[in-house]
Amino acid sequence: MSDLLPAPAGPWLLLGSSGQIGSALLPLLKAAGYLVVAPSRQELDLRDLRALAIYLSDLQPAGILNAAAYTTVDRAESEPAPAWTLNAELPALLAAYATQQQIRLLHYSSDYVYGDDSGQWLDEQQPLAPQSVYARSKAAGDQAVLAANANALILRTSWVYAADGQNFLCTMLRLMRQQAQLQIVADQIGAPTPAALVATVSLRLLAAPVSGVLNLASRGSCSWYQFAKAILDLARQQGVSGLCCQHISEIPSSVWPAPARRPLNSRLNVTAMEQLLGERLPDWQQGLQQTFQQWLALQATS
Repeated sequence: MSDLLPAPAGPWLLLGSSGQIGSALLPLLKAAGYLVVAPSRQELDLRDLRALAIYLSDLQPAGILNAAAYTTVDRAESEPAPAWTLNAELPALLAAYATQQQIRLLHYSSDYVYGDDSGQWLDEQQPLAPQSVYARSKAAGDQAVLAANANALILRTSWVYAADGQNFLCTMLRLMRQQAQLQIVADQIGAPTPAALVATVSLRLLAAPVSGVLNLASRGSCSWYQFAKAILDLARQQGVSGLCCQHISEIPSSVWPAPARRPLNSRLNVTAMEQLLGERLPDWQQGLQQTFQQWLALQATS
């Protein structure tokens, strides 16, 4: 793919800037010359779709990046309304507006929409079989975007994490300082994907006339158990202080019941993305190494 094109004039609207992908994307957009408007939750309540419609009319953005989502997967089972508003109705509104104004829309989706337990690599044509309220709301959002806006780009990611915030890496490093024994699910398989990778690729795709659905994840795959083991190995190698975890046990999902069912298979086929970029995406181990170094740097300054 060619180098970045000049950023278009006018403000780009970034929703979800406090989340993992949004917070990684915001500084990259600014560095690339984009004028970005990233309202906080206090400035714009995305659950209020009428307020959002007014906001769009006033701002008249040159493009929209929707990294906002309802991601409390288990709570969505008992409180489906906010999940449906943020994950389905909000993207539908954005897609309709982008079509009307003829502007770009980049929307982020999830491996959960595939709902697969087969163990096969999942390409973008895989039939959707969402297994939870969260997954069904994300799938409905994808379908609404595609129906309303033929030029929209949807990036489906999996197992996104970062050096800070609420994610598997940070949770494991906290628990490894608190507990001598950990039990981690070993029958859910995917590719841990740094938010920084998602943001970097997103920026490149904004400079190209790309539309439709693309998978975006690290190369390779592992279980949550294997991911946790890799984190512990790195923590030991880097001499992280306060570690007390001595052993990690692998358990099946059935031993760790949750209100929402998780797909056992989240292996995303990224061939189409790699062909578009003209290069291989990094392996999940490489991404972990880089993100762990960022975590260490944050610890040193906190």
